Amino acid sequence: MDQPPIFNDFTDGPAKELVRLIDNHALVYILSDDGILKYSNQKLADLSGFSIDELEGMSVLNLRSEYHPDSFYDEMWALLRAGETWTGELCCMDRSGAYYWEDLSLCPLELKDDPNLYYLGVSVDITPVKTREQTMIAYNEMLVNVTKGVPLKENFDQLIRNIETIFPHMNCAIMFLENEQYLRNFSGPSIPSEYAGLINGVEIGEFVGSCGAAAKRQELVVVEDIYNHPNWVDYLDVIRTTDYHACWSHPIVSTKGVTYGTFAIYYKTTRRPTEIELNFIQSLALSCRGAIETHNARFELIEQKNRAEAANHAKNQFLANMSHELRTPLNAVIGYSEILERELFGPLGVDRYKTYAGDIQTSARFLLDIINDILDISLIEEGKISPEPEVLPVKKLMGCCIQLIKSRANDKDVAYEIIEPDGDYYTYADKQHVKQIISNLLTNAIKFTPSKGKVTLSAERNGDEYIDFVVSDNGIGISEENLERVMEPFNQVADSMTRAHEGVGLGLSLSRKLAIAQGGDLRIESVYGAGTTVYVSLPLQY
Repeated sequence: MDQPPIFNDFTDGPAKELVRLIDNHALVYILSDDGILKYSNQKLADLSGFSIDELEGMSVLNLRSEYHPDSFYDEMWALLRAGETWTGELCCMDRSGAYYWEDLSLCPLELKDDPNLYYLGVSVDITPVKTREQTMIAYNEMLVNVTKGVPLKENFDQLIRNIETIFPHMNCAIMFLENEQYLRNFSGPSIPSEYAGLINGVEIGEFVGSCGAAAKRQELVVVEDIYNHPNWVDYLDVIRTTDYHACWSHPIVSTKGVTYGTFAIYYKTTRRPTEIELNFIQSLALSCRGAIETHNARFELIEQKNRAEAANHAKNQFLANMSHELRTPLNAVIGYSEILERELFGPLGVDRYKTYAGDIQTSARFLLDIINDILDISLIEEGKISPEPEVLPVKKLMGCCIQLIKSRANDKDVAYEIIEPDGDYYTYADKQHVKQIISNLLTNAIKFTPSKGKVTLSAERNGDEYIDFVVSDNGIGISEENLERVMEPFNQVADSMTRAHEGVGLGLSLSRKLAIAQGGDLRIESVYGAGTTVYVSLPLQY
């Protein structure tokens, strides 16, 4: 269409040619000071949906969206009337009510022989960029909500609200497929409740509206005019409860080809989708699929975790009950074997019987120690061990622990040494637990140190908050790949058929759990064939 005659009144000479050049490549319009369009080019007409004739003399308020607050426009006009140029992104509304975005520059324009104020606007359409940007924000929020465990319906409701903020001319709805046959309402905060109730539970079919057909065919179904489409003939009474005239529906299909449901977009005007809109609805359906599958995977993980915790609780209960039940007969075995060994009721008659009684007592005590360790671990994992901390002198603790393992070290011909710290340090921990931790570590060190070897117990300050009890030996050591394994319950590096050391692999695991219960920790350093050093960090008390 030819430009309005008034265009020639605004510019003259080279400026006129410059404006014509810009006019061919951008949206161009001229406003009067009261916001009336005096000129607009064809690009603006195409974008806004109005003709040039309709735009001329129209108030820009007809293109104003509800996206920006009043203060936004007040600041814009104040700057222009002060003779400055305004530059920024402006959200406008087209004839159908759809939003579009301009990257706009507005500046004052002086006219020949006209004292009135005018403003020249030059802009480019950035709607696709803004749409992608804001849509990605909506998608990202949905994915973050999935990871946070937000309920799926609440998450989809928020996604739809965000999408409808970007595209206020449309309403969205998500329906889930039930029993591979019926569609149930799931999310659609802007869908009229009466309509939602009428379509809830509709049976899918190749010619059932938009959503029923999309779910059945597993393909996009576009209905540009609901009132003149065969799929909607049987549902006209239902759609008349709304003011919708177009409906596009895309199936939400799992990665394995199972239909989860549909994502539908309703419009209040009859219209066909653009290529951008087709890509948009497809991306929405794919995003919903991702959210559903992530949600399901998270739910399954939680279920597995709950089942594992229940199984672990049952195991711990069993171990605790078993330990209690076994300790009574074992104590009887230990007591009676000790009576026999000491011959308290008279001589046994044969010395070998006395030796056997001693062996019974030794084996029973070893078994009782294992049972006690199992009980301690099960109680710790159930949270039933409550340390009773007190202020303990470090040097005295070290001396007590060495006394506990002297006979074991002597029996194996392993030397032991205690290296006390220079200063008088104190720890705040449960006395019985600390003794149990250190004696366990010393016993382990002796067990894996050959005859003529050496075990050392020392203590050193670790920063301002901890004191480290250090148990080191020059025994067989542990390879680097096995360091983590030895910290697990019932785990030893060598298997039961080849190892030459008694035990079931509870010492290190129990010691670490007890240390953590005191507010500390345990770590290991080892060189295979050269020895092992274990550090037990406990709270330092001043």
